[in-house]
Amino acid sequence: MEETAQKELPKFSTLDYVVFGAMLVISLLIGLLCGFQRNTSSSPLNYVQAKGSLAPPAIMLSLLGGAISAISILGTATEAYYFGAEFLISFVGITLGMTLLYFILLPTLFTLNLVSIHEYIELRYASPVLRKLSCLSQLLNLTLLMGILLYAPSVALCTVTNLPSWALMLFLGCVCTFYTTLGGVRAVVWTDVLQVIVMVLGPITIIALCITEVGGVGQAWAIVQNGSRFTVNTDPSIFVRNSAWGTAVYGFYLTLMFFGANQAAFQRFSSMRSLQMAQRISLLTGVGWIILWSVFFFSGLAAYVVYHDCDPLASGKIRKHDMILSYLIMDRLGHLRGVAGLFVAAVCGGALSSTSSYSNSIACLIWEDFLKEITFFSRLSPTSSVTVLKMLSLLAGVVGLILGILMDGLKGHIIKIANLIVVSTSSSVFTVYLAGILNPWVNYKGAIAGLVASSCFSLWIAIGSLMQGMSPTPMLHLSTAGCSTTHGTTAALLTTYPPNVTQAPPPDSSESNTIYDISDFYLGILSLILGLLVANIISIFTGVVNPWTLRTGVLAPPCERFYKYLWLKIHGERNPYIPKEAIPDGQRAAETLL
Repeated sequence: MEETAQKELPKFSTLDYVVFGAMLVISLLIGLLCGFQRNTSSSPLNYVQAKGSLAPPAIMLSLLGGAISAISILGTATEAYYFGAEFLISFVGITLGMTLLYFILLPTLFTLNLVSIHEYIELRYASPVLRKLSCLSQLLNLTLLMGILLYAPSVALCTVTNLPSWALMLFLGCVCTFYTTLGGVRAVVWTDVLQVIVMVLGPITIIALCITEVGGVGQAWAIVQNGSRFTVNTDPSIFVRNSAWGTAVYGFYLTLMFFGANQAAFQRFSSMRSLQMAQRISLLTGVGWIILWSVFFFSGLAAYVVYHDCDPLASGKIRKHDMILSYLIMDRLGHLRGVAGLFVAAVCGGALSSTSSYSNSIACLIWEDFLKEITFFSRLSPTSSVTVLKMLSLLAGVVGLILGILMDGLKGHIIKIANLIVVSTSSSVFTVYLAGILNPWVNYKGAIAGLVASSCFSLWIAIGSLMQGMSPTPMLHLSTAGCSTTHGTTAALLTTYPPNVTQAPPPDSSESNTIYDISDFYLGILSLILGLLVANIISIFTGVVNPWTLRTGVLAPPCERFYKYLWLKIHGERNPYIPKEAIPDGQRAAETLL
């Protein structure tokens, strides 16, 4: 039945290939244009940062492009269709995360004039080892993400073309690697602008056509309401994935992941001429992120409006949740020439924008944190240094492509797999940064312990969950009652669920839930909290930091003022053991015992 249904679906038309190909060709041309500009290859700093030479609106769209991927487009629509409106509550967490970024993180990091964000680690903790550990963790994170982000669009493209997924990933990976390597950060930013525009046009077109098909906004809203797609689960249990609490926490964590301690985002913010401009861009980016996610969410609801009485997954027409949008395009909108091409261009634009950002950032991190301090590389001319950066960018693209092809065999929900991989390598980095900025007393021993604890915990849960098999998330009501009349399928032979009832989840009790059943929406923040607790406890037992020995600007000002006040209250002077003249006047970090 599945094969028959898929053979009847129309494939790409000539116009679809033209629309899709136009986005790729323009991206390549942008890479060529930026690559031949003299400023791009004049110095390593211009290749990875281009400070002051890029328009703020372009930087904002590039930030959105780095945070919005094909996973966002396909995954958010899937969340809306199968799991309901809880995902919208993530906007509360995004707002809180952007507030932390605006008032604390950006003012601290921007004023230090860093190229690699991990330079902060050495300035704050006076530990080159910790800097390299943090950098390695983020390099692993970005490389794995590149593989996942190349895999996601292959799900959409395989539904509408006859090409195997590995061939599609090879094609996209080569395009992305070419323009990123040649044009540097300028090519990444300007292709992001193009790709974000396409990412918006694709889902909006889907929403408009689906609403028109069912008879207007009123009818569409009635179908969504009858299907209980706007019910919200308020269960606070950490074992419940789709709840208002879980998605709010997840939104906060995602904001930290994409904008807080992320090299790709930091390169965009640091290219601004002033802190005030960077802060304004962060606000606009937060608003734009919420708007884009809303568009992707409502595209999933639009798909539900069309298939509310004949779900493709329940009727066996698709194999995975994430194929719902691509199936909709070819099943209901395939007769409209160019629509499928626009949709595929949007999905691939999401993959290319984020992948190119990470590829450029990987090259920057390897150069700044590892190679630059080696004598051979430090003596290279600016032009030769840029050549090395281009080779690193090329290598990053190749490794990401290989990982994407290997990940093609993974089964399960795209968001769930990606989240487990990202959490296992991200929380440790956040631990070190947040402890450094918000906890002035934390020393390098505590930071290393927190990094290790956070990494081990998240990796333990992630690997354990994958090994025992990720428990299926209960879905909302899926019906095939209309399939007998609309798709020629006998509804009585298909599995359906009673109206307004989900598949029965396991009972919420300590006997039925294990640690591996913790919701992936909570896992990131729990790993971060554990890392911070360990960092603070170890620092207390090994000797907290004297606030006057820290370099100026490495702490959040409110935290620095509070800790200095507390220190003076306890000791009555700057340091009870070290003479004031021996303190290095804030030029380097050092630890002293209480």
